[in-house]
Amino acid sequence: MEKNQLYLALNAGQQNTEVLDSTPALEIASVYGTSIPDLPMLPTTLIHLKSLLSCDVVDLAALTNVVRGDLGLTISLLRIARNAGWTSKAVPRLSEIIVGLGIKPLKAIVGGIPVLSAQICSGPGIRACTRFWMHAQLTGLVSEELASFSPGLNPEDAYLAGLVSQIGKLPVLLGWRIPELESGDAVNFGSSLARAWGLPGLLTEVIEGDLRPTSIAAQSYRQIVTAAREWVQLLELVTDSDLERVSG
Repeated sequence: MEKNQLYLALNAGQQNTEVLDSTPALEIASVYGTSIPDLPMLPTTLIHLKSLLSCDVVDLAALTNVVRGDLGLTISLLRIARNAGWTSKAVPRLSEIIVGLGIKPLKAIVGGIPVLSAQICSGPGIRACTRFWMHAQLTGLVSEELASFSPGLNPEDAYLAGLVSQIGKLPVLLGWRIPELESGDAVNFGSSLARAWGLPGLLTEVIEGDLRPTSIAAQSYRQIVTAAREWVQLLELVTDSDLERVSG
């Protein structure tokens, strides 16, 4: 049995009370006096999590991969880590957040996160919302791959930067009726959300790079993410064209 599997198996019946007592895990974040709803997660994410968390021995690597592949769940865990203040890293590792929480608290957190549905995406539709979640994951993966060839950049940080880089589109996509967020563009929305949710500084800088000066490190990650977004757009364009030919 691998060390990470053994640790989570032993930790499955425990609860990190220091983390849970220090913050209400998924409290509504406020920006400019308004409430921002919690982000949902994909139905497939919930199915995979239930399967993994029901095992006597939980595979940390597999669990982390499922978590990091979902935009809503990832942001929820980043918020918890930030609010609890128990991580020393500028951009925390999702695997460390999972281990720090333990299995029982993680199950409770997952149970409190809404699942992406037709009702939540009543505007553009469930298909558009699901596609955005997948687009965010793909942008993260391409960013991670590009960063692996760039000395001085951390691929895990690049993945998260790519994953959250377009959260400014969420208010319109999910039909949030928040007056203070109804006037402005996606960059302004993204900056407001990143700050309201307390995302790590590096990720926030990447999101709002067009609004204010950023650090040299953030500029490097922003270049990687920009290139990744271009690759993803091209890939999706080619894929859509192929699907249209097949369906036609």
